[in-house]
Amino acid sequence: MIRDNYSNMKFFQAYLPVNTTGVAGNGVQIDLKGYEACTIVFNVGNNASVSTASYIDLILQHGLLESDAGASAWSLVPASQMIHSVYNGDSTTSTGLVKRIGDSSLGSATYIVGYKGKARYLRVRQSVTAAEESCLLGAVAILSYPANWPVNEPA
Repeated sequence: MIRDNYSNMKFFQAYLPVNTTGVAGNGVQIDLKGYEACTIVFNVGNNASVSTASYIDLILQHGLLESDAGASAWSLVPASQMIHSVYNGDSTTSTGLVKRIGDSSLGSATYIVGYKGKARYLRVRQSVTAAEESCLLGAVAILSYPANWPVNEPA
């Protein structure tokens, strides 16, 4: 019998699909309790960059001061605790940076980052440098390697 991959993962909306339209925002708080791995998949489209100096940053943060109620403070995830599909930034000055988007010819793209830190809570943040800077943005968190794996029998 082949082991299925679906039963061993959880999928969460990490950043609700939105047109950023020059407004920074925080994603949904993801509770990693009971899982040993987390991957964030960003979907970006229709980037409208107003100048070479304007951009959108996709940022990963993990919780500080954590409890069952959630994280009451957030910290940027160091580059040493991220596994990147694409890295665009200086790890010494842009800690937490997954991708800097500033090219209006970008079109649509997908960026993937893995988290290998020890915090219980994780979230995505996006920031902008200009009010006119915008793109379509959404992100999904995939949690895997659960502590207790389910056993599923075929129907």
